[in-house]
Amino acid sequence: MVCPRCITAVEELFKEMQCEVLSIKLGVVTVNGDCDFSHVAKRLAAKGFELLRDPIETRVSQIKAVLITLCNENKAPKNTLSFILEGNFKLPYHTLSKEFRMLEGQTIEHYWMKLRMEKAKELLSYNQLRNVEIARLVGYSGLQSFGKAFKKYCGTSPNSYKADQKMERKTLDSL
Repeated sequence: MVCPRCITAVEELFKEMQCEVLSIKLGVVTVNGDCDFSHVAKRLAAKGFELLRDPIETRVSQIKAVLITLCNENKAPKNTLSFILEGNFKLPYHTLSKEFRMLEGQTIEHYWMKLRMEKAKELLSYNQLRNVEIARLVGYSGLQSFGKAFKKYCGTSPNSYKADQKMERKTLDSL
């Protein structure tokens, strides 16, 4: 989930600089009119954010935002990642994948799997759904494949994870 305090902090920073914010989404701020972006970059850095100017960095950030949004929808996507991302970015998947790996040091698929596993950990910690329902929500067709992937990622089974709530979760936007 996107940190509301982060959005507020970024919005306030832009307002202080008299830049009209039209929208803020994960990784993207749209402003109306001109802003002194060299000054904005310094102010963002002071608050722990960064201004992305490189189109590839921007696109990778947007890919991550699309995947986090998909993961937070609590349902398996109806199409493949390649179809979804090609539709969003109007570029071939192999180009997107190459850029993502170059900047992130991991494949889109590996990042997607990490997002799904962290989401599964979140759902398991609520202890309100059966494992088979959680498996479906994070995009696995069966409980066995979900259990195997979960154990590979977390080192424990979904049932053991439910029982041991001391295990650390990562927020989706920190992956």
